[in-house]
Amino acid sequence: MLNPQLYPKQILPDKLDPATLAELAQQRAPNGRVNAVLMEANQKATLVIMGPRPGGKEQSNKLDFDQMIVDPYSGEELGRRQFGAISKGMINFMPFIYKLHYNLALDSAGMRVLGICALIWTIDCFAGFYLTWPQQRKTRISSIDTSREAVNRNWWQRWQPAWKVRLNSSGYKLNFDLHRASGLWFWLVLFIFA
Repeated sequence: MLNPQLYPKQILPDKLDPATLAELAQQRAPNGRVNAVLMEANQKATLVIMGPRPGGKEQSNKLDFDQMIVDPYSGEELGRRQFGAISKGMINFMPFIYKLHYNLALDSAGMRVLGICALIWTIDCFAGFYLTWPQQRKTRISSIDTSREAVNRNWWQRWQPAWKVRLNSSGYKLNFDLHRASGLWFWLVLFIFA
């Protein structure tokens, strides 16, 4: 929806081979060098990854883009973009969103920050799981609780309340139960994300 111009107008049965697409991209950007050709990277369009041509003067070889989007059927150039450079327009919006999620749009510093957050989140997952674990079984019966039913509960019966939410309780208990139960119910998903 954001960049309809980056997609082929019509899909034909035969595509051009990657070498031909690389050659066409090279002709369109003579001061650049084709590093990779990704055939189905952008839906049905081909993504040509480019960099500056080595040698020569630094300024003359500088490119203002690093990706060329090409129609794989006709070889027509559909667009150019600098991956993640939101300052260069809406053509870079989705790559910017990707960079934001991958490294906070801060390159290696952002990857370190997200790595540290992932480690803390993983430790937090196990700490939360441990805190819901049922306590050790009491061996003696207290004078207040004379029923043997409380003592004879098995491990699962002692852990079951942690998985439930008491809806008719005070705000504090409800908040506690919501956090504890939702953390248990979604623990595997949270751990995978961490």
